[in-house]
Amino acid sequence: GRCTASTMLANPLLLLLCAAALAAARSGLRGTEQACCWCDKPYNATASPRAATAAAAAPATDFQVFASPGLAPFMSELSGSLLVRLLPPSADRGAATKFLVRVNTKLYGASVCLADGEYIPSCPYCVVGCVFELDKFVMENSFTTMIVAAYNESGTLWATTEVNVTRATPRDTAVVRIDYANNGLLVDGLPFFPYGFFHQFSIGPSVEYEPQALAYEEVANGFNTFGIWKYLNATEPVQRQKLLEYLEKCATLGTKAVVLINGVSTAPETPSKWEELTNLVEAVGAHPALLAYFIADEPDGLDVPGTLPLLQQTYSFMKKQDPYHPILLNLNCMHTANIWSSATDILMSDPYPIGLNNPVGCDECSGDVVDVATRFDTMYADIGYTKPVWFIPQAFGNSEHWDREPTGAEQQAMAYLALIHGATGVLYWIHTLEHPAARAVWSACRVLASQAGEIAPAALGFRLGSITVTEEGVHLAAFEHRGGAFSTILAANPHHAAVGTRLCVSELNYFTGTAQVVFEDWTAAVVRGCIDDTLPPLGTRAYRIRLETIAERPVRAAAQGAQLNPSFEDAHTAGTPDSFYRFETEAQDDFSTVFADTRLSKDGLHSVRLVTASTASPARIQGMPFTCTEKSTVSVWAAGHAGLSFQLCSNEDTCETVKIRAVPSQYNWQHFTMTEPVAAGTAVAVRVSLLDVGAAWFDLIEVTPV
Repeated sequence: GRCTASTMLANPLLLLLCAAALAAARSGLRGTEQACCWCDKPYNATASPRAATAAAAAPATDFQVFASPGLAPFMSELSGSLLVRLLPPSADRGAATKFLVRVNTKLYGASVCLADGEYIPSCPYCVVGCVFELDKFVMENSFTTMIVAAYNESGTLWATTEVNVTRATPRDTAVVRIDYANNGLLVDGLPFFPYGFFHQFSIGPSVEYEPQALAYEEVANGFNTFGIWKYLNATEPVQRQKLLEYLEKCATLGTKAVVLINGVSTAPETPSKWEELTNLVEAVGAHPALLAYFIADEPDGLDVPGTLPLLQQTYSFMKKQDPYHPILLNLNCMHTANIWSSATDILMSDPYPIGLNNPVGCDECSGDVVDVATRFDTMYADIGYTKPVWFIPQAFGNSEHWDREPTGAEQQAMAYLALIHGATGVLYWIHTLEHPAARAVWSACRVLASQAGEIAPAALGFRLGSITVTEEGVHLAAFEHRGGAFSTILAANPHHAAVGTRLCVSELNYFTGTAQVVFEDWTAAVVRGCIDDTLPPLGTRAYRIRLETIAERPVRAAAQGAQLNPSFEDAHTAGTPDSFYRFETEAQDDFSTVFADTRLSKDGLHSVRLVTASTASPARIQGMPFTCTEKSTVSVWAAGHAGLSFQLCSNEDTCETVKIRAVPSQYNWQHFTMTEPVAAGTAVAVRVSLLDVGAAWFDLIEVTPV
């Protein structure tokens, strides 16, 4: 879907590449009798996509073992770990199977670790951990290839696999690590779920409206990651400067960027190629806004001979140059993930099923939202859950193989289905002034971006059991997060009719109580882990259950002098804490943001994250006013980088400016109390303003009698 008239005209290099690719495809480069050009399907296919059926994988007759490191890269940890999964032959997958794991280094055969494991049919995500002494087996700034072997209880070898364990020199910033326990990211120590889009990029002389400005404008809607759809050659001074300016802007906005290298990744091995990539890493590798490098887009579509070895060379080179950032690779065809996964850290998939008029537009698709679930299940099964898979949703249509764009309801269903089936990142293709054509479609994507900030961190928690599809066809998955204090259940109805169903999580069968319906103002009854509900056509739900009792402080009515929602626990509208409002400023570029954050808190589940992009427009939040009935102090808890200044006000006339102090971690909470108390009978409207450019978290605003 990238070789469109608009994208080729905007990028002459892409025009040449597309022309060469299509010519190669039409000449039958794969050696098949019938010249085909995409996922073994001719462009002139006339079969209805709704008649397509997914090709069943051949039954496995042997045991398979899959392994991944616990983290990538390891840094200052004393212990390393491998996460190992066993998959029995197809005929034996209905029963539990015990096995023994033995790990040795490939080079010298040294014994690394031993572990006992068990394959559990109801939990394909479950792993056995094999822990070892990191210093002993992996040198700093290098990697060690390890052989992972699975044996039966009698010592018979069942299967082996290889895995690389990488260790990088420790550094405090510009570090993006993969946590393979949940296939999510850790960015500067916090869980991070990328939710964003690809966009065009201009490197010419400044114009009235640059396409990258679309990214800046969408930060306020909750998007946190942007993919530059243009290869920028850092060897060229103008392009290097444009790229750095863009990354600087992203850093001030508190967002991350994906940098394209697929303009050079499949080029022949020449000194100029490695020079370009070296210059790119030197320019951006230590930049705090860099999230990942994008190495290739849909290489499986054409499957040009020689492409995979070139990508593997590029991947190895980039990992040596920059072990702190992952590599992304997007696939378009079914059953190709196990082939191309050796050239990437994170796989992406772009099933575009909506409005499909030609099977080549979405491989083995039925033309409905459920194709997203099928694609993720297939990819994870093909790679044994060893690498993360991200989702590139369809935010376009009305051209090529697609008669229309997805509706808002279809966007909602596809996003939730992706989360349920294991997606740990989302980047829409594409957002420009022309796409999507319907504003309502992009409005739905904006709502989902805000919702993702609330629920996606839960999806990076511990998955409870396997994905479930109810008798009525509703998909659901459950996650435990925040140290087991909460469980979130995500559900999606892929049907175009309302469905009444019972949603049960067997791992929660001990729980009876209520679940908060996130983003809505009601609760659902939970009986022994089951919820009865009716989901509208293409409807979704997020239910949150509090599993551990957190001490509740008495809250007085506002008229008696209490701050409503003092720890931001109530947030019925995605990303926005109840009873508070954000100050708008008169600054032209007011890109400062205020969002509720479920990743970090002093009290309960939420804090509020303030990001100031410009000192002319500081991020500010103010609570609802009330009259203080007793002499009281005003206080707040804060976390962030040392030296950041913020202002705490009890009302419009009384404010104090303080700085966040130096502590071992920027995520350590510090308590700040205003020195001037509030007199009885005074009108109070507590306000917090982050005065410096940067990000800080605030929680538990208290007005305490003295």
